[in-house]
Amino acid sequence: MKQPKLEYLRTDKALLPYYSLGQQNAESIHFTGANGFPVLVYQHFLNQFSTDHRVVAADCRGASKQRNTPPQDFGFNGLASDLITVIENTHSAPVIGMGHSFGAHVTLLASIRRPDLFKKLILIEPASLPNRILDSFYRHLPTWLLHRMVPMIKNTLQRKRTWSSRDSFKSRYKSHPTFKHFTTQSMESYAQSGLTEDVNGRYELVFDPIWEAYIFSQVEYIWKNLKNAPLLPTLFIKAEHSYLYSSQTFHRENKKLSPEFIGIEVANTYHMIPLEDPEACTDAIRTWL
Repeated sequence: MKQPKLEYLRTDKALLPYYSLGQQNAESIHFTGANGFPVLVYQHFLNQFSTDHRVVAADCRGASKQRNTPPQDFGFNGLASDLITVIENTHSAPVIGMGHSFGAHVTLLASIRRPDLFKKLILIEPASLPNRILDSFYRHLPTWLLHRMVPMIKNTLQRKRTWSSRDSFKSRYKSHPTFKHFTTQSMESYAQSGLTEDVNGRYELVFDPIWEAYIFSQVEYIWKNLKNAPLLPTLFIKAEHSYLYSSQTFHRENKKLSPEFIGIEVANTYHMIPLEDPEACTDAIRTWL
């Protein structure tokens, strides 16, 4: 497996790690992963594109070694600002913006603000609230209420943060609903890239659960933002067994968007498709490209 090169981009408020691999003079793909996952967890998936592309993958602040607590009112737009900064400083021409889950939604927001930085978009199961009604008040709810009423946020804040070994980490999560469909390789990548060894020989989560919970609290309804998307060739990948999108809603909303927008459903897949069936996800993307 090709080893990506790690570099850092220092802004006035954060140190943002990013990785690059593939052909330096080829067409560029910029990838952003799901909330809670350092991008190296996706290495096997990203390697599929490195033969024909230069691939750059940036971690968000939650996975940075030098991170503060989430700034007030930072939100998805703040994360999109970070993404714009990384693309501006790591690419000399417009990129194919590719993201999964939270990373897909943030990539979309970055393209709305700076369409000149992108030539195509690939949105894999983008994070979204289920409807407009919830979107209208979700982010205005007090933090304490979100922590109580949203299981994903509550469970994230209660996550075990240190482990005696990577094997104990894998044993704990291999049957968890989020991870039970991971390939063996993806689970191993998560144990290797998702944990860092401390001075006492214990293993700590790389992605800060406080940041992870904060990002979950900032999710928006994707379809309202897709209507403002730039007229770029865009691929939206839905997993057949997605918990975010019903097939009926997905196809109905697709019809309202521009002809540049292509929505496809990949059979026998779930929300974490790049880590559960990277070959099926890669084949769908390559066919479209």
